[in-house]
Amino acid sequence: MKKSFLIVAMGLLLATPVITNAQQDLTLNDAVIGRWRNLAPERLNNLHWIPNTNSYTYTEKNEEGQTLVMVNASTFSKEEIINTRELASQLMIKKAMNRMPNFNWLSETEAYFIYTGVVYSYNVKSKKATKLAGIPKGGANFSFRPGSTDFAYTKENNLYLNIKGEEIAVTNHTDPNIVAGQTVSRVEFGIETGIIWSEKGNALAFYEKDETNVTNYPLVDYSTRPAQVENTKYPMAGMPSEEVKVGIYSLKGKKVTYLNSNNAKESYLTSLSWDPSEKFIYAASLNRGQDSLVLNQYDAKTGDHTKEILSETDKEYVHPTHGLHFVGKGEFLWQTELGGLNQFHVYNVGGNTSWKVETPNIIVRSFLAYDSDARKVWFLGNDKDKVDQHLFVASLDKDGTASFKQITKGDAYHSSAMLTDDHKFAIVRSSSLTTANSYDLVELENGSISNLLTAENPLNDYKVGETKLETLTANDGKTILHTRTIYPYDFDETKKYPVLIYVYNGPGVQLLHSSWLGSASLWMHYFANKGYIVYTLDGRGSTNRGIEFEQSTFRNLGQLEMEDQMTGVAHLKSLPYVDGDRIGVHGWSYGGFMTTSLLTTHPGTFKVGVAGGPVMDWSYYEVMYTERYMDTPETNKEGYELTSNLKRAKELKDPLLIIHGTSDPTVVKQHSDLFLKECVKNGVQVDYFEYPGHGHNVRGMDRVHLMEKVLKYVEENL
Repeated sequence: MKKSFLIVAMGLLLATPVITNAQQDLTLNDAVIGRWRNLAPERLNNLHWIPNTNSYTYTEKNEEGQTLVMVNASTFSKEEIINTRELASQLMIKKAMNRMPNFNWLSETEAYFIYTGVVYSYNVKSKKATKLAGIPKGGANFSFRPGSTDFAYTKENNLYLNIKGEEIAVTNHTDPNIVAGQTVSRVEFGIETGIIWSEKGNALAFYEKDETNVTNYPLVDYSTRPAQVENTKYPMAGMPSEEVKVGIYSLKGKKVTYLNSNNAKESYLTSLSWDPSEKFIYAASLNRGQDSLVLNQYDAKTGDHTKEILSETDKEYVHPTHGLHFVGKGEFLWQTELGGLNQFHVYNVGGNTSWKVETPNIIVRSFLAYDSDARKVWFLGNDKDKVDQHLFVASLDKDGTASFKQITKGDAYHSSAMLTDDHKFAIVRSSSLTTANSYDLVELENGSISNLLTAENPLNDYKVGETKLETLTANDGKTILHTRTIYPYDFDETKKYPVLIYVYNGPGVQLLHSSWLGSASLWMHYFANKGYIVYTLDGRGSTNRGIEFEQSTFRNLGQLEMEDQMTGVAHLKSLPYVDGDRIGVHGWSYGGFMTTSLLTTHPGTFKVGVAGGPVMDWSYYEVMYTERYMDTPETNKEGYELTSNLKRAKELKDPLLIIHGTSDPTVVKQHSDLFLKECVKNGVQVDYFEYPGHGHNVRGMDRVHLMEKVLKYVEENL
């Protein structure tokens, strides 16, 4: 394969060209369901590096169905591993195998995969698949032991292991309030799993929570006759929360030991990480007020506290979301926002040395790899004032000798990167406004690029208008705000167009990236083609812009965000092709909160609003998220009153449609019901629609119905 080099022009304004050969109208079904099916950009499936080699695998489509192939990154020589016809024969499956299972490589010659609820191993030399274990009925939260086909999993509230086909109960809790092996803290603080294996796989740590004091919240299942109440544990702001601890299970000792953390009962334990030696385990203790953190070391055998490693405080909040990455004897990388941006600091477990890794003006988004010989770390990150993402490398040297380099270039969003074990190559996936999906093989030493796949534009045959990414300045005269504008495919700047603003603008979310379609949903293009402009602005409080940008909304959620959204409205009204009297707004979750806030705070500005799954009063939202950004209702009474849409329901003058799933466990339906009650009390008319059985989002084919409901309401009132 010939090497090609990608050069993309840099600029402040990015735009997709209008597609001139378009023939088909984009339907709502295309936009909602098709995006994940026939209109999904081509991708490389089963893409993995084989351990300790410079060869990677991926799946090809051919006459045999699908074939798993292996490619040498140095020579690009390719060989077939197995195709679906051969694999089906080995597994004694009579019907056609439509897709190749995902192969997870354990070594140069062995992988495992899961098919129809069974775990199999596959040996490259013998070309044989071997059945190992069945997935237990009711099993969930599977986590495979490093370098092995053994795995941990949960059933109901307990944790189990499958070791060489034998089921081992790690915990035996009979109290339904005690939950082991699952996520805790409602998946906040970067806790995405309840099971953490040690690097060598000889032990695992697991989260365990006691929800005895957490209020049961009733969700109603309407599918039965009569309807049934299904309780879920839901700790609202200021109310009793779960109590968390960490268990350790040694495969050799076959017993559980708990960390003696001695933390306050309702504090949080996060950043759970193993020492490479397996002798110690680390956990960060964060107080419930979330303004003070201590990282502690524990003896993995006894669970005893051995030492405090570091501490952090912040007058607003400390927000740990990453574990430790060990980079040498006694040294580890710690991600912190203490300097204003999330960046790496090197700490010594002895606690006597630390320094910041030089990554100027770059926010670290994800750790990728570390080379102990070269003392280099690779990561994905972004400039704090941009919406792209790139691959970077930095040295861990200090005292002015540090080096730092951006490897990928251009106005693109590099969503992932996989490095070889010797850190010679990386496969980087990216997209841009004009490129739907691309995979490049990068030689990390010299930066040369070989393109593996550039997907064709799946919308080539459809009418799709222009997308622009631009910037505004906030009303403080200095803060950059990013915006996205989607135009009709037949846009005529001499005409006047109504505008639908799509809003979120909440903590932890960034809607705009320099990625395919600017990260916009296809329904936005469908709606634009009906003669509308669709507009989005990421205001202050949203993520990936630095701690000052994010914390600016502390204790008063929605207020500064509304200022920024109104800056966007003023900009829209200044444009000659915008009908400033016909602006609507729609958002979901935090965006539903923002939609309702905008209509009740700025009556007469918006012709229509649609609020999905909206927070209406923060005192009814969950502990971890709300208390980080708002403190408690007792300590911030003024802030809770100021931000409550219940208090402003009487100010609603414009058409508003509220939509809620009846089984929403995230933003419970009580939010919408209480707002409706306030509207009735004050003689305010409001529209409301429920999706029976749906949670916080409406998925599947019902989502087509949802978007039709949303967009028809906007059309009728805009």
